[in-house]
Amino acid sequence: HHVKADKRDPEFVFYDQLKQVMNAYRVKPAIFDLLLALCIGAYLGMAYTAVQTVQRLLLKAKAQ
Repeated sequence: HHVKADKRDPEFVFYDQLKQVMNAYRVKPAIFDLLLALCIGAYLGMAYTAVQTVQRLLLKAKAQ
């Protein structure tokens, strides 16, 4: 392929138009990411609640 930069603006590069290949990919839907984030958030919330509960029980046990 013949590639040359534009003399006025070297950030732009022009390519020849002989043959172009287009790639298309199948991606998972956004709902998967949202559901995964919800599950991770629920897991972290349950872990936080469990730690707080155990800490409260240990403090009560020490007080007795």
